[in-house]
Amino acid sequence: MNLEGPYRSENIIIHTQDSYLGISNIENYVKTGVPLQMELAALNKNGKPAGPIKAVVQITKYEYKTVMEKSQSGYYNYRSQRDQNIVIQDTIKITGNKKSFLYTPKFSGEYKVELFEPGSDNKATREFYAHGFGQTLSTAYEVDNVGKIEIVSDKKKYQSGDKARLLFKTPFAGKLLVTLEKETVLKHYFIDTDKKAAALDIILYEDMLPNVYNCYLTKTTSR
Repeated sequence: MNLEGPYRSENIIIHTQDSYLGISNIENYVKTGVPLQMELAALNKNGKPAGPIKAVVQITKYEYKTVMEKSQSGYYNYRSQRDQNIVIQDTIKITGNKKSFLYTPKFSGEYKVELFEPGSDNKATREFYAHGFGQTLSTAYEVDNVGKIEIVSDKKKYQSGDKARLLFKTPFAGKLLVTLEKETVLKHYFIDTDKKAAALDIILYEDMLPNVYNCYLTKTTSR
C-alpha cells in the first residue's frame, strides 16, 4: 500500500520590514587621517529605491584592555576585554539610489559602521581596521590569547602590480622581520611596531605568482 499522498511546495518571501538599508563594501584596512567614503542605500520590498528614509549612521571604535593570566595548568595566556565607544552618530536622510557618507578615522584600531532606522533593531553593519604610525594606543587592537602575530590585509585578492597594505597586530612592542617566500626568500623587511601594531605596503610582482605566497614572521622584543 502506498501511503504517500500528493504534495506541493513553494518558496515564499516574508518581509519583516517595509524598507531595507545597506552599506557598500569598504576596504578591510585603511589609513588614519584619510577620508573613508561609503555608499548608503535604502530599498523597498520590491528592491527599488525607497525614499526618503530617515536613518542613523553610527560608528563605534573597539578598545581592548589586555592582561596576562596564569591558567590552572601553569601556562600564561593573554586575555583581551573589549569595550565599545561610539565615536560618531549622525541622523541622515537617504533619497534616490544612494547617499555618500565620509568618515575620517583619527586613531588606529578596529571600527564598526552601523546603519539603521531610528528605533529599529535591524541594522546593516560593516567593520574595518584603521592604522597610522604615531596614532596607535596600546588598547587599539585585540591580542591573540597565545601571543601570535595576526595579519590583516586591505583586500582578499590582488592582481600583479597591485599594492598590498598589511597590518600586523602584535602582543607587545618590538621589531618584526617579514619575509616573502616561495621556494626561496623573495624579499625581506625589518619594521618597528607602534605600540602593538605595525604596517607595511608591498608591491606584488609576477614572480610572486600564483596568487598566494608565504609570509613568515618572527618577533624580537625591543631593548
